[in-house]
Amino acid sequence: MTADDDISQTATLIVEDKVIIEGWSFGVTGEGSSTSTNTRIELNGGIIRCLDLENGAGVYHPQGDGILIVDGAEIVGSTGIEVRAGSLEMKSGTVKGIVFPNLCIASGGGSTTSGCGIAVCQHITKLPINVKITGGFIEGYCAFFEANPQKNSQEDISKIKLSLDGGYYFSAMAMENVYSEDIQHFITSKCHFGSTTPDDKYMVN
Repeated sequence: MTADDDISQTATLIVEDKVIIEGWSFGVTGEGSSTSTNTRIELNGGIIRCLDLENGAGVYHPQGDGILIVDGAEIVGSTGIEVRAGSLEMKSGTVKGIVFPNLCIASGGGSTTSGCGIAVCQHITKLPINVKITGGFIEGYCAFFEANPQKNSQEDISKIKLSLDGGYYFSAMAMENVYSEDIQHFITSKCHFGSTTPDDKYMVN
């Protein structure tokens, strides 16, 4: 098999109930170069946990051709899930970022956030991101967070597509449940929030 053959393949990870995956910086992660191998990660149950509760993520997803599906797992880290490229679809499960407050610092080779349930921060690879959430429980100092720490161009940021079409979003400190630096009109009335509701600019017209 040649190197080109390797790139054409999809590496698959499927996690079911009763499985526990722990790692220091990340529970589950991919490789984030602009030519990274295709991945498909299905988290249908079990526990995914990052042990570094200052700088790590339960799931760190920088791979441009990666597909991440959460449908029943419990994911815990400094930030629960950080998406820097590729796609995330969440149907059910629990994602928690357990550090306060949330921070966002540029990084060319690792995670950028802490304190977020789910964070979306485009990588220096400037690849597309597609996030769709239809269910589940997301908790953090900020439950859902999008920012541009690398200061990528507006053309690059336009490759980010967000859809919050269900799920429960909870800020443990009664701060913003949802924050987005760049994207507007991506939250529908099917979502549920804690004591604070998102700014109207985030709601679908």
